Amino acid sequence: MKENRCYNIFPDFQTYGPVLMGFVFFVVCFQEAVLAEGKQLKYSTYLATQFTDDDSVTIDTDIFGNAYIAGYGSTSGMPRVQGGYGTPEYYFHQSFIHKYSPSNELLYTSYLQDVEITAIAIDASGHAYLTGTHIGTGNSPYCENWGTFVMRLSSDGSSIDYCTQFSPDFNLPAPADITLDSAGNSYVVGTINSYFGSLIPVTSGVFQPSPAGEDNIYVIKISADGSTILSAFFLGGSGDEIGESIRIASDGTIIVSGDSKSIDFPSTTAHAGGYDTFIAKISADGSSLEYSELFGGSGQDRSLSMAIDNNDNIYIGGETSSEDYPTTSGSFQAAFGGEIDSLVFKLSRNNTIEYASYLGGGGVTNILSIDVEPDGKLHFTGVSGDPEFPVTTNAFQYNYPLTIRNSYFGTLSADGSTLHYSTFLGSNIPFVGLADGAMSGAFSLAYRGAGEVLIVGRTNSRDFPVTIDARQSSLRGRSDYFLSIFADSPLMISSPLLINNTVVNQYYEYAFQAAGGVSPYEWFIQPKYLPIGMSLDVNGVLSGTPTGLIDQSKVYTYFLPENTHFLPIIVGVRDQDGNLAYKEVLSQYTFSSPSPSPSPSPLPSTPPTTPSDPVPDPSGESTSSGGGGGFSIYMLVWLLSLAMIVPAYKSAKTDQK
Repeated sequence: MKENRCYNIFPDFQTYGPVLMGFVFFVVCFQEAVLAEGKQLKYSTYLATQFTDDDSVTIDTDIFGNAYIAGYGSTSGMPRVQGGYGTPEYYFHQSFIHKYSPSNELLYTSYLQDVEITAIAIDASGHAYLTGTHIGTGNSPYCENWGTFVMRLSSDGSSIDYCTQFSPDFNLPAPADITLDSAGNSYVVGTINSYFGSLIPVTSGVFQPSPAGEDNIYVIKISADGSTILSAFFLGGSGDEIGESIRIASDGTIIVSGDSKSIDFPSTTAHAGGYDTFIAKISADGSSLEYSELFGGSGQDRSLSMAIDNNDNIYIGGETSSEDYPTTSGSFQAAFGGEIDSLVFKLSRNNTIEYASYLGGGGVTNILSIDVEPDGKLHFTGVSGDPEFPVTTNAFQYNYPLTIRNSYFGTLSADGSTLHYSTFLGSNIPFVGLADGAMSGAFSLAYRGAGEVLIVGRTNSRDFPVTIDARQSSLRGRSDYFLSIFADSPLMISSPLLINNTVVNQYYEYAFQAAGGVSPYEWFIQPKYLPIGMSLDVNGVLSGTPTGLIDQSKVYTYFLPENTHFLPIIVGVRDQDGNLAYKEVLSQYTFSSPSPSPSPSPLPSTPPTTPSDPVPDPSGESTSSGGGGGFSIYMLVWLLSLAMIVPAYKSAKTDQK
């Protein structure tokens, strides 16, 4: 692991010299590179909703590589495929289920009114199992009444096979997760206040038939045909618990993960402080607790996602504020980064910790979703407010975008020692001047084989990165969901982060470079990312005489000298085998002559090199780098300004929590 390497006073692009305007500035820094593999952004698009402020969107895949996305919001801007159940409407509490083929063709769309879907699971026949709650004021058109449910859609999405309610009462919160066993039985996990514990249809012979504390976990198992509740029980101690995830082992054992504040939580290890993460294994019929262990430090530790591989090894992703979380030697990051770090750990089928690692820098980061490949590589995604979060040199978006919070995606090696790939995935419209603050959050992830990882989330940004073949290339609602796909690729764009400066009414030319794959290459770009008068040809040459920006409202000023913008450009390349690669690069764009007031020197088109600078190559390998830079008059002003800026930055970070 590395030392902290980038101390940004304000979330910003990584610049190679101090950039001032008045008392607003960027800190000079270099991020340290880590080893990188050939993961690349393959596809990214908005998914329209007219009005969505909820973070409920989830994804799963079937054995054929089809993807199923479910969420809720006002869906009137969404597409409809003939034959799907229901129609999109301008109505806030409407859920959607969309099925996409491996080639991203929309196969069916289904819409459910007065329903909030919180989780989805897919069986081998392509049936979508949904859990959530019916929030209407009358009888549900899908279930017997309102309340929490498990619902199964037909494989073509045209009808509802069954809807089973396990509580006809809105006081039972919707389950947090759903999973299936090989026989088609469904399992849900959630959290309930003990005052409403009687709403759980507890079955006889279970190991914990009643809640023990104020907030306890409930688990419910439903038969494959939806007709019978096979098992229902509680899990918890005298304090508070949160049920986060549920999976089924190959022998039918029920595996539950979540968080506990109880000093008497049924566990073989003692409670360490605050919330601790836990893993519990319960017999298939719910009659016995076969294993339970707490993992944590003195702070708050949260288990927000769980995955299980073909060998019944268990993987946890979440967040921690504990400086003493029990990490393992040799893990990617054994030391706490600061504030709130992401955490990951692996528990073997024999209940031994294989690895445990932090992931984070000096800010606030959490993992919200994980999935695992057959070879044990762990994919993770979540939300970051941390400019120092570790990224790899071949990242699609190497620098922390200028927004309140951003998505990120990464891959950890099977032994937990190496970050194979990591990138930010967010907007470069800063939150300054925007009423609600631009933000992007990735909430769910699924691995669908062939090296592809699918990520869904929500953004209110007008320039969230989308690819040339995006189904929807611009924001339509107040906030939209998004789908982004990363895939293994031998191809990478080797051009530097900062390309040549652009000046209005002056001819410009720049040739992009790629490495790996099979040449010749074909280059392309989303036109909305270019100034008027410029174009990119198939050979990767960006040229023309810029006359202005397509969308001047895209606040690209970034505290640079007057009339100067940073222009994010998302460029793509395809090789002869069809491999794809995208990268976000930056060009300093001057759209009129600056006023005579002093301004800093232009940024160089490439970063200064030192013997330890990362040098990407076709294999994706890189070495670590450190920051460096000389002292100048700008640094003097930077020091004088420090006392004024730091409190504002700390306040912004506090708001992120």
